[in-house]
Amino acid sequence: MDLETKNWDVDEESEIDGILIDKQADIGKDSMLYKLQTDSWVYTIWGSVHLDKLMEDVVVGDHIIIKYTGMIRDNEYSMKRYELEVINDR
Repeated sequence: MDLETKNWDVDEESEIDGILIDKQADIGKDSMLYKLQTDSWVYTIWGSVHLDKLMEDVVVGDHIIIKYTGMIRDNEYSMKRYELEVINDR
């Protein structure tokens, strides 16, 4: 069964649970692109400074949960914050 692909929108779903099926580096302007397969969709997830740091040790095939926890703002910048849980039975 081929699943449809869609971008993960944190405003619609703050948490996503699935298997990492692809991890691509240097897409566009040095961006990371992740693909996560759930029961219903294949989600594309664009990296960010914080998410990329969390995903460094995650490998294709890992079962993960990514939670969007909101924005952090300082005087000059805004950054999306995430939590990551790897649920492998290793």
